[in-house]
Amino acid sequence: MAKYDISIRDYSRIIRKRRTIVIAAIVLCTIASYLFALFASPEPRYQATSAVKVERVTDLTTLLYGRVSWTLWNNVTTQAVVITSFPIMEGTAKKMGLIPEKVSSAQVRNTEKYQRIVTSLKSQVETEREAETNIINITATAKTPKEAALIANTVAEVYHQANVDERNQKVRETREFIEKQLEVVQGRLDKAEQNLRTFEETTNLVAIDAQTATILNRLSSLETESAQVQQKQGVVQRLLKSLQKIRQGRH
Repeated sequence: MAKYDISIRDYSRIIRKRRTIVIAAIVLCTIASYLFALFASPEPRYQATSAVKVERVTDLTTLLYGRVSWTLWNNVTTQAVVITSFPIMEGTAKKMGLIPEKVSSAQVRNTEKYQRIVTSLKSQVETEREAETNIINITATAKTPKEAALIANTVAEVYHQANVDERNQKVRETREFIEKQLEVVQGRLDKAEQNLRTFEETTNLVAIDAQTATILNRLSSLETESAQVQQKQGVVQRLLKSLQKIRQGRH
């Protein structure tokens, strides 16, 4: 059987003869690779971070009842979870205009459309505590840098306002608690004073201070009278001695 060897010249002649097919294949492969890379590549995501500082605030009511048992670490961890909670995400969505401001929380929770918005927003936000500090980093992920920064800053603002509102509520509760305690103590004091006046009226007692003053004045008066009597006795004794001397001289 005859064997044929193909040289480089033969390859070149074949390529020149089939150049249209070769060029078309190259172009099609290039376009296919570009389209595959365009649709198969992941969508670019951008992140922005905003930080908030958590302060431990104890209201007077808690101090009076002795319920301060949590640590700063537990408080920071709790606040990190609170930042991604439904109320904070709901407030963020309203502040960003994703949900109308006039819509109540009950309507948001009962409307599937609003729930999806809040849930989607929550999935874009992550919180992490800065090592060994009371600072929480809020990281937002979005399709554009501007959107990521807007989400992170808005979450921080909404959380800060919610924290301020909570502190104001504690201050109001503490003030109401103190006012109620003052009313109770004032009632007890008024009742005690009334009982004292009733007791004094029924027993005809004089105030202890008045009795003491009267006794001291009486003692002072008696001491004065006693001194005067002793002085008079001394004068009388001197007169008696003088009379005795006179009588002895006559005898």
